[in-house]
Amino acid sequence: MVPSASPGYLIALIGKLIIVPLYASVYNIFLSATYDTLGTQTLRLHKFGPNKFPSSLCSICQANATEELYHFTVGCERKWRLWVDITLNLGINNKFPDGLTIWAGLVSLNQVDAARTGKVKQLENQHLVLLGTIFSAIWKYHWHCVLNNEPCISTAVYQRFHSDHQKGIQAYKSWLADNTTTDTTF
Repeated sequence: MVPSASPGYLIALIGKLIIVPLYASVYNIFLSATYDTLGTQTLRLHKFGPNKFPSSLCSICQANATEELYHFTVGCERKWRLWVDITLNLGINNKFPDGLTIWAGLVSLNQVDAARTGKVKQLENQHLVLLGTIFSAIWKYHWHCVLNNEPCISTAVYQRFHSDHQKGIQAYKSWLADNTTTDTTF
């Protein structure tokens, strides 16, 4: 699911990321997703601690799905609900209507209009910051739940995201109001 990680692709991706004002943790999430090194149940816990984590299946949704990177990010039904709730609240659900558009934004920094035209365009910095921040919050809460053997409760993640990123959310909504056009298509 991760795009070809050729040296040219990675250099271009890092070049795009360098100009985006990201927190270090969000920057690391983008790079880890691109290099396919983000810690997941399959990649980290089960592989290195099979006695404590005997399964490579997703521990959040309890589905019979191996927790690889795509599932970890947007394929898990519980995490997908979080993406939907947050993008809907922020008014960007039309830019990111499904898991594949969010995935494309995270691993290629592009917006893909696969449903309508198949066109691809580079995401604006504000959307990259927002996607990375949402994913960072989901990632942190995921590991909190897994390592502490606690259930993943959507409202807790949603509230934590909003309280931790209140200033950024307000700045984004202000930017969105100033830069919204009537044309929402590609």
